Amino acid sequence: MTMQVAMIAADGILLASDLKWVTLVETPRGPRRKEEYKSKIRSNGEIAICCAGEDMDYSTKLAETILAHWRDGDGDELQRVREIVKPPLENKQIECIVAFAPPRKKLIYIVNSMVRNDDEIEWRTFISPVRRVQSAGDPANDARFWLRYYDASLSVQELKRLAVHLVVEAQHFNNAMIGGLEVVVSEGSAFRSLSEDECQPLEAEAKKLASQIGELILRPPEGE
Repeated sequence: MTMQVAMIAADGILLASDLKWVTLVETPRGPRRKEEYKSKIRSNGEIAICCAGEDMDYSTKLAETILAHWRDGDGDELQRVREIVKPPLENKQIECIVAFAPPRKKLIYIVNSMVRNDDEIEWRTFISPVRRVQSAGDPANDARFWLRYYDASLSVQELKRLAVHLVVEAQHFNNAMIGGLEVVVSEGSAFRSLSEDECQPLEAEAKKLASQIGELILRPPEGE
């Protein structure tokens, strides 16, 4: 489980994700949950890919395959992604958001999941273009509410605060499976990952804003 978002801004593109990897490991006392904090975004500078789903190892493997086999050639980005990611994939629930740095400034969403076909359930892969914004991860997380404030006319700097707020707030609804923060931005022709020193104040600001919003809602009107 995770929480991620990719946004096309007026002057570039950005991706934000949590860092928490949760896996079950067998021990003499039975299975236990193992928690690690590591990147869920793969990038070669030109392309950045968010990885999500129940099988994170397979999702990141798919992202690395796209990066390794990417070549300039005929066809648009969607066609070339479909040529690399050829169904059927393994029966694993995964999501990937593929982002292309300017001047392309495009998003493509990949999801492999079970779907109902008449009375049968089968695995299917969907690869679709995304116009402006795409989230991935915990499908029932109420932090997705903040996507209503997305505006494509805003800059990377402005949308960065919104994306970070969404990821940080998602932890409050599912802190067992979501935690930490990473941000990748492209304000020019290449993606770069924000350092931990750059992410920490963004995360702290989001937590402070969340607390202030709660206090504002619960504060009684003056005079009562």
